[in-house]
Amino acid sequence: MSIPYLLEGIQSPQKEEREDAENSLLERCATDPPDTFIELIDTATNNNASASTRQLALLCLRKFTTMYWSAGFPSFVGPPGVGEQGKDLVRRGLLSLLANEDTEKKVISTVTYCIVQICAVDFPDEWPGLLDYLNENILNYHSENAISLLTELVQDIITNEMFFDNHSGAKIVNTVLLALNDDTLRLQAKSKLLQLYHHCISQLRNVSMFVTSELMSEWLIPHLKAMNDCIDKLLESYGNNMESEVIGLKGELFMALSKLFDLNQSILGSNGDLSYRLRITLDAIKSNANSYARALTNNDELRLEIINSSCINTVQYLAYIPSDLIENPTLPDFTEDFIKLCLLPEDYFKLSDFNEFISKETGLSASYNARDEIGQYVSSCSDEIYRHITDSVLQKCLQVTSNEAQYQEACLFLFQELCSNETSMNVPRYQDFLSLAVMILDDDACPTFVKSRTILTIPKFFENNMETLPEIKQLVQQFLVKTVNCTISAEDDFLLASLVISFTYYTSFAELGSILDYQTSMILQQSLLKAIKTLYVDSEEDSLGLLLEAMHEIVKTWHFQQDLHTKQEILNLLLKLSSSEPSNVRIVFESVRSLPYLLRDINCTDYTRLCESCFPSFIEAMSTFLQSQQTYSPLVVLALEFLSVFLKNPPVGNHISDEVAEYVLNPIVQFIKQCPDENIAETALQAFVYLACNSNPKFWKDSMFDLCSLVFDPERSLYKTIDVAPIMLLSLRVTQPHENRFIGQIMEYTISKLVDPNKLHPVDSFIIISCEVILKDIQSFLAYIFSIPISAEESIPNKLIRELFDCFEENRSKNMLKEVALSLSELFFSNDQRLTRSSYHDESDGVVRPFKEYIVKMFADELTRQTDIEEEEEEEEEEENDITPKDYEEDYVSQLNDDVVLLTGRVIDMELKEILVQFFKSTQQSNDNSLGRVLKNLDEQERLKILSALFE
Repeated sequence: MSIPYLLEGIQSPQKEEREDAENSLLERCATDPPDTFIELIDTATNNNASASTRQLALLCLRKFTTMYWSAGFPSFVGPPGVGEQGKDLVRRGLLSLLANEDTEKKVISTVTYCIVQICAVDFPDEWPGLLDYLNENILNYHSENAISLLTELVQDIITNEMFFDNHSGAKIVNTVLLALNDDTLRLQAKSKLLQLYHHCISQLRNVSMFVTSELMSEWLIPHLKAMNDCIDKLLESYGNNMESEVIGLKGELFMALSKLFDLNQSILGSNGDLSYRLRITLDAIKSNANSYARALTNNDELRLEIINSSCINTVQYLAYIPSDLIENPTLPDFTEDFIKLCLLPEDYFKLSDFNEFISKETGLSASYNARDEIGQYVSSCSDEIYRHITDSVLQKCLQVTSNEAQYQEACLFLFQELCSNETSMNVPRYQDFLSLAVMILDDDACPTFVKSRTILTIPKFFENNMETLPEIKQLVQQFLVKTVNCTISAEDDFLLASLVISFTYYTSFAELGSILDYQTSMILQQSLLKAIKTLYVDSEEDSLGLLLEAMHEIVKTWHFQQDLHTKQEILNLLLKLSSSEPSNVRIVFESVRSLPYLLRDINCTDYTRLCESCFPSFIEAMSTFLQSQQTYSPLVVLALEFLSVFLKNPPVGNHISDEVAEYVLNPIVQFIKQCPDENIAETALQAFVYLACNSNPKFWKDSMFDLCSLVFDPERSLYKTIDVAPIMLLSLRVTQPHENRFIGQIMEYTISKLVDPNKLHPVDSFIIISCEVILKDIQSFLAYIFSIPISAEESIPNKLIRELFDCFEENRSKNMLKEVALSLSELFFSNDQRLTRSSYHDESDGVVRPFKEYIVKMFADELTRQTDIEEEEEEEEEEENDITPKDYEEDYVSQLNDDVVLLTGRVIDMELKEILVQFFKSTQQSNDNSLGRVLKNLDEQERLKILSALFE
């Protein structure tokens, strides 16, 4: 059967005929690859064949190329393959299709793919004339197909070495330059050439690694000068032309200028006449702004898209121009142009789906336009430009009338973006803006999107002017109440979404829990919960993430004022929101991180009530998962995450009630034993450990030893695939090391993890295990580590001690530092000769120090650091204002993530500084000369800090 016949069969609507034809073609190619390839390319180049058949021939060719072309493809099935004659015919056929500008677009797209695919293994050795052929077609025939292919090659195939080898790159960029200067070349082709040139610029950035200074002077410097002149000439010549193709081309030209900026500076030493470039840039922005406004009126979506794309590139280039040139007072004011380009289409004001609005406002939308780029520019421009635009925009905000909703929203958007600039506005007319905001929020006839923009702008304005606005607390409270009254009464999803978003803005700079009075706090909290419940019903993933972020802020801000009813309401909402998209990592993270605040300082009765309301559903999810014999379930992972946080955060008194412990223990244990997924089992194991740490051992002690047997069971070998350190610590917590029947496996596992030279996993939990054994039974620890045979490189004990040193020097967890400090002190005062004879390289100064001296030096450095921290904290307390959120969250979350105290059950009341001071005092009393040697080598200031700490 002929290839055309088989291709027709493959396109048959009948499944059996289609499959027979596919199998026959596969068999034919396996039997005779050269003939099959030749017939396929003949069919593809046959103008009498239908476009679909030609396209299918190329698609088959593309598939078979990976199997029969060359051993360079991983799926190559082996010789004889296509053969050189077949390859040559295929290459020539593909290029003939490419050369025909009348070939259908979908066919050309597949041709380009096939050529790039072949070049991935053949170029340049097997196809040396390809670049010359493409360059020639571009210059002589203005082939846009050749431009597109060359772009693909430069982007994906041609490496830096290939680009600079045999002047290949020089030929390509000179082809681009010559073609751009050709007045007969179509605008679309010139735009494509510039897209090709953008990729060439990326290659040229590495020119110094591949090109000699002679070649630099010979071709690159002249080329860059000529290209800059060419771009300037094109921008000048098209200055007044507002055709869509010209606007698109100018955008590509400005992108080229942006990409060339650093290259020009490094190779040419300058970017030419930037005053001239600034003029043509501002002219382009002005003309584009006027065209954009007209296109909005005419609802010309295609033209709007072209202008947006072009303006993004133009404004990006404006950011490259030195600010002192833009600050020139003789330059025309471009604020009005910016406002026009920030105008939203009328249909945006008629949006019915608030999810799109939330995605855009929270920066999660895939769309990006000139409005966004202008926002980026004004939020990071120089102080002088910033002040000028701010004054101008504020003036326009105050002058605009209520019947110009689009213009008013654009002015407010630009003002909001200006508020994101780090420079404080210091607006003398701040009261005028606040009066405008009140007027908008109180106006029932004001369009929703203007109100929404105002609601989002107000907190940004407060944040920017927090240091200069009088009575900032009262203003924040006043406008939060005003926002609530405006949004809740309207029952508009967009206003409710704006309330939620603005709340996250407020909490980013203001400690609302302390600056709002009780009544306002409760009104705001209930209004937010009502808004979240309303929005939840139709929320998509991005919106759910926002709602959960707001939930977190609600709980964090007012957890100390929330009664059981409110906590129950919040918990139910968290469960609803998170279970809507349990496979979304952000949603799970946001929901779980709220729980510790919800459970903070809760009494035992309320804690039990909350457990009663949600634990049955968690256990049901676990049971259903096992019964249905699933291999994975996001919902059960979510349930275990919630369960873990509950069990990790017990009520006041740090003790989970017997009732709760009994209810949940057996389901967790059985789940761990039967769970087929190791990662889910790890989460369940973590929940068990938290339960054990916070409940009566009589419930879980026997189960704990069963689970230890399970994780070390050679048949399941859980210890090899998941983190079982927490349950090891738990077993050490309830037994002395020498009495623990798993101590050998625990130490072997811990040491293997700590000394693994290729470790990618965190080692904190294994450090804690080491410290636990040291502090409980140092002789057992030393006996074990010194019983391990010495390797050729470094002894296991040395590696372990090095891990303890590294942890102390790099880890900033207070509890971890205290554990390691105490453990190293134990090792120091053990006076074990095997330790004292060892030495370690100190990377801080390159000195090799004996074991004891290394510890003294390390502790001295840390004592100095702790003293400096104390002084800094005292200064910060004096400077602290009473509105900015204090860094409670960072400290609290780090404490939540620090399981040292929880897992060991040991509370170290002493501060780290006290532990270090006690160490040095003990060292003095023991007459150990290590301290004297270290003090001798410290500078005077460090020595004084240590001595003053010792004699406080």
